Amino acid sequence: MNDYLPQRYSTIFQRVFTTTSTSSSASASAPTTILRDMVTDNTIPTTPPSDAEEALAIIGRQVEEDFLFLLPPQPSSLRDNDKQEGTNKQMTLEAFIGCFPNGFNWADKSRKSLASIHVPVPDYTTKSRASMDRKFWHQILRIKFTAISNYITRDVFGLAISSFLERYTNVFCVFPLSGILHLASDVVRNKPMRESGAMVFFLSFVLGYMVEDGVQAVWRKRFQDSSTSEASSTNSQKEPEIWKKVLGYIWVLAFLAVTSAVYFEPVRKSPERQLALVPWSFVEVIGLEMTGVLVVG
Repeated sequence: MNDYLPQRYSTIFQRVFTTTSTSSSASASAPTTILRDMVTDNTIPTTPPSDAEEALAIIGRQVEEDFLFLLPPQPSSLRDNDKQEGTNKQMTLEAFIGCFPNGFNWADKSRKSLASIHVPVPDYTTKSRASMDRKFWHQILRIKFTAISNYITRDVFGLAISSFLERYTNVFCVFPLSGILHLASDVVRNKPMRESGAMVFFLSFVLGYMVEDGVQAVWRKRFQDSSTSEASSTNSQKEPEIWKKVLGYIWVLAFLAVTSAVYFEPVRKSPERQLALVPWSFVEVIGLEMTGVLVVG
């Protein structure tokens, strides 16, 4: 609510700074922030209410998307069939706000695991379950890391939300944490700490962010003058042109091709080659020199 709506729909939702009295004295006041819907002229609280259902209702009234909250399950919250199926390590649907379900009732899915919810989906267990489980557990780690970085940037340093400094301080906090996690994983797998490329790999993403933002800033300054700024703002919700998407994919692939070599170099040098992780090498087929030509040239 505080970050996503003003950024994604900046012409509709705007932050409004007000002051509220903190005591009986009229002079004693504290600044607060609320959101204003410029279409309906309604105000939206930025501090969540104590009632969970009221908080969900506030979220559901703002945008058309449904919101589903999946959490690591507590044994007491699992249904009997989930316990029997051994799904106690899966994420479960603990809360939701969905206004227009198509052919089902969200209440019937409550407190069920991902596998139980997707029983009607053909081949879910054999083809999709493993990837879905990995995705949601990975999000748990990301949320923990961003919570730490948000605390450092906003509560400790008091940086303004979505400011330039707050963005890069967040980046400098999150990626080292991720690097430390993967470094610990390498150590657990008996890989010497000095041979692990985890820290270099994840810290390189900070540089990647800076390069990407710098190129975009130069592009906007060079090719988007004041005469087109109004048109671009009205078209900001449109899909980017195909060539921009292609260029973005090329940039990401080239960046990962260069930086991931540092991370996977110990795997390449290991005697057993860890074929389960990298069963086939494209580089060995075309050669290292040709790979460099494809990546750089």
